[in-house]
Amino acid sequence: MHILGCLDSPTKAIQLDGVMIQDASARELAAIRNRKIGFVFQFFNLLPKLNVVQNVELPMIYSGTSSKQRRERPWNH
Repeated sequence: MHILGCLDSPTKAIQLDGVMIQDASARELAAIRNRKIGFVFQFFNLLPKLNVVQNVELPMIYSGTSSKQRRERPWNH
């Protein structure tokens, strides 16, 4: 699961949407995880200092989604 989630480096060539995972930088892997791979943790891993909406919005902030776009998401209505 760690290799599929780009958390560990593969020992063989793996290509994900045109990117050779074993050659990707940490920044590129973070962008892949942010835009292409969703994680559902067994334990929620919520940040206790943030409220529910802020916890949900956090990955969107990292991806550059504007405040307006985050607030207009369907889950927020």
